[in-house]
Amino acid sequence: MAGGILGAFASLNLFFFYAFHEFALVPTFIMIGVWGRGENRNYATFNITIYLSLGALVALFGLIALYLQLPAVMPDGSPRSFDIVAVTEYFRTNPMASNAQHFIFPLLLIGFGILVSLWPFHTWAPLGYGAAPTATAMLHAGVLKKFGLYGLLRIALPLMPAGSRDWMQILALLCLGNILYCGWVAMRQRDLNQLIGNSSVAHMGFAFLGIASLTLIGVTGTVLVMVAHGFLAALTFGLSGYLRAHAGTLNMDELGGLLRKVPFIGAALIMAMLAGCGLPGFANFAGEVTVLFGTWKSGLHAGWQFAAAAAWGALIIGAVYMLRAIRHVMHGEAKGPGIPDATAWRKVPFVLLLAALLLFGVFPGLLAAKIKPDAERIVKMATGQGTPERSRTPKLNTASIAKP
Repeated sequence: MAGGILGAFASLNLFFFYAFHEFALVPTFIMIGVWGRGENRNYATFNITIYLSLGALVALFGLIALYLQLPAVMPDGSPRSFDIVAVTEYFRTNPMASNAQHFIFPLLLIGFGILVSLWPFHTWAPLGYGAAPTATAMLHAGVLKKFGLYGLLRIALPLMPAGSRDWMQILALLCLGNILYCGWVAMRQRDLNQLIGNSSVAHMGFAFLGIASLTLIGVTGTVLVMVAHGFLAALTFGLSGYLRAHAGTLNMDELGGLLRKVPFIGAALIMAMLAGCGLPGFANFAGEVTVLFGTWKSGLHAGWQFAAAAAWGALIIGAVYMLRAIRHVMHGEAKGPGIPDATAWRKVPFVLLLAALLLFGVFPGLLAAKIKPDAERIVKMATGQGTPERSRTPKLNTASIAKP
């Protein structure tokens, strides 16, 4: 699974970009189905398999259609290839036909969106993470789920600016479903893993909102959210896995007074939940507030209303379910079996993840300075500032798409 993740994000070839992601998904399904937990393990396995396979199939069709828009012989005399750099450079100087963009971009948006748990295609995520082994949930939620966002930023937005503009308003509406609806669902959860899973889906709404803004500060915020959420998801699922292993349950009604029993694990979980609320000082705050600034100044119709709704969802709804979970699990009368606190060796990964959240929360410029040059290039291409006008618009070759 780790090898597939490294291959997908390091690849500069469209074929390997997609193939490595599929290579990482296969062990994910197996680990949940064979070593998963809970009574709904089998249902969660089939659910996540169907959703992610469908999303990958739709994205594959979009990538094939994109490849077929290239000429059989490139301007430099070489045959067309899957090389992402060459494809990007070609479409930068030879913009894709508008009708082709309007056909291909929705395929990539929906396909990649399902892989990231875009509302309303999100229900696989909380179920899958709740049933997955701890390491699987940490790795998939923290890293592999960002593949779809990376695909949108790396391929869909810069190569199809005309196709993307028509969908940004819709994307902004859908991502509010992530932020608001999934937040409301999290408020009703009594299982800690289900609460964390729905919270994770809600955070992905901010990443999509930054993309929908099509502004430099918004796209930069999206990448900040991706990095921060990677650390936070790994931390929260790692801590919940520790509690499940030693307490035998994650039902919040059966847990209580953990801060006195396991002071280190309890303190780390409180810090993680406060980071999930978007508390200043953590990297999640830096990413979310940057997205809100980008949305406010975006070309979205009533962009300030989207920003206000997202802020309300993060500040009010997020605070309700996170602080209530802290009250039930950490404070009050001690419940459940005795739990040993983490040893020095087991504290190391939690300390490293918390340190990263605090470092990039206090000094977000360490990341933003690295992100800005590429984000600026993406925004310029997505808004049509980095592509010359074409003298004529070629027709979409639907016959070649039908017979790849």
